[in-house]
Amino acid sequence: MPGKVDKVIVTNFGALHGKYGAADANVHAALTRWVQADLQRGLVTEVVAVDDAAAMQAAGGPAVTNALDCAQNKQAIDDVYRAFAPDYIVILGSIDVIPHQDMLNPLYRGPGGDDPDEHAFGDLPYACDTPYGQDISAYKGPTRVVSRLPDRTGAQDPQRLLDLIDAVIRHQPRPRADFQDYHAVSAEVWKDSTQLSARNMFGSDSDLQLVPPAGRPWPGARLARLVHFYNCHGASVDPQFYGQRGTQYPPALNSQDLAGNVTEGAVVTAECCYGAELYATSAVQPVAPTCNIYLEAGAIGMWAGTTIAYGPASGNGQADLITQFFIMEVLAGASTGRAALEARQRFVRAASPAGPEDLKTLAQFNLYGDASVVPVEIPTATKAPPGTAESVAKRATRVDRRLLLARQGVSLLASEPDLVTNDGMASDLIIGQLRAHIDGERERVGPVLGFRLRFPDQGFLAYSLKEMQDASDGYVVAFVRIPCPDDAPVRPVKLLVGRVQGGQVVRVSTVVSR
Repeated sequence: MPGKVDKVIVTNFGALHGKYGAADANVHAALTRWVQADLQRGLVTEVVAVDDAAAMQAAGGPAVTNALDCAQNKQAIDDVYRAFAPDYIVILGSIDVIPHQDMLNPLYRGPGGDDPDEHAFGDLPYACDTPYGQDISAYKGPTRVVSRLPDRTGAQDPQRLLDLIDAVIRHQPRPRADFQDYHAVSAEVWKDSTQLSARNMFGSDSDLQLVPPAGRPWPGARLARLVHFYNCHGASVDPQFYGQRGTQYPPALNSQDLAGNVTEGAVVTAECCYGAELYATSAVQPVAPTCNIYLEAGAIGMWAGTTIAYGPASGNGQADLITQFFIMEVLAGASTGRAALEARQRFVRAASPAGPEDLKTLAQFNLYGDASVVPVEIPTATKAPPGTAESVAKRATRVDRRLLLARQGVSLLASEPDLVTNDGMASDLIIGQLRAHIDGERERVGPVLGFRLRFPDQGFLAYSLKEMQDASDGYVVAFVRIPCPDDAPVRPVKLLVGRVQGGQVVRVSTVVSR
């Protein structure tokens, strides 16, 4: 292994060749330019192909023999991380090059269920030290800075990927003042929640656009702003976001509106369901995902979720928080990758003890772009001995910061309780307490799920006391069936989440799908 490596770009050369054939030589050339450009920025970057037997042997592990195998890819990236200890990991390619990890959605109860997502797909496990598994609870202590620069799933021409790499190479941080104006859009029905989010991120909600009455297409001057935020509905294999008033869902964004209107270096976050879904285009849906097109149009980073996302109708929680935390860190001068890691850790602390809707949120939000880019330039005084090169001083500061974040991730994993399915917790008494929180004329209670909190071993607690604590503490979740037109572009999901202690519901939260 070489000396200190700051960044590792991880990909699968065989999968890229399978997509692009001989044209993959252009990708290799672009990777060389990328590594050279990073060196000019003071970053030592290595490219590692997880299917390269020699490279993986040098990293101390086996090569990936099946590009779509989640366990093999997780082990390979763990081996690469242990070999290089980089400050940044960038996955190059879409999910047909290196897959999202297939974490199980705790709210899924079979085909046809109210939450239809069997998996909460995401890159979270690549950011964690825990080996491969499908329980999200095992990944509530992220320690690594990880992002993905995705090409289009199923693409055959690498030009769009080459353009993304060149955009990363060209990127320069911009002053904080350039991010003062924002493009924020919300479904009208979530006005109160999004106003709070906008005030938290931008200090004001005065420029928030509600859909309806507003809607796409947005003026080019708005789309040219450098920070974009959406709290709207989304749907699977759909390039649009939607607003809501009553049972009407007018379009809030179509990804085809973005080309030529997004300023290079923009940062985007979306609470919308499926906002980060990397679906393959087809004759049925020829328009590429919004996340792909945002990057291709000029965004330097996008933070969004791959499946149904949740948040409260009023106040903030779930997707509201994890998106806010990301934007706050970016605007404070963090790299997009550090912003994503800090957002994940802050979210785990804010949601403690995490319920099933919180774990799904944590699992599915992903960063697309180069984790090492810094969108916002904040002048800082770096402590370094006189005569020390600036790049060396920045590296030392970054390494210290990463060590601190890694320790915080380890602490979260050790201290936060796990969530264990236990539908037996949903007693008649508890279900009755939940029913009191629905509109009996318009809504009805569907399936009710139970989850027990399994607390870490505290050592000093007697075994019987720990068992008593575990048995009486957890969550019940009731799916609420709400009216929706058959031709609606989205199928809203509503949850009543009850916090249970001592066999009683002590708090009920209403959560709705974004």
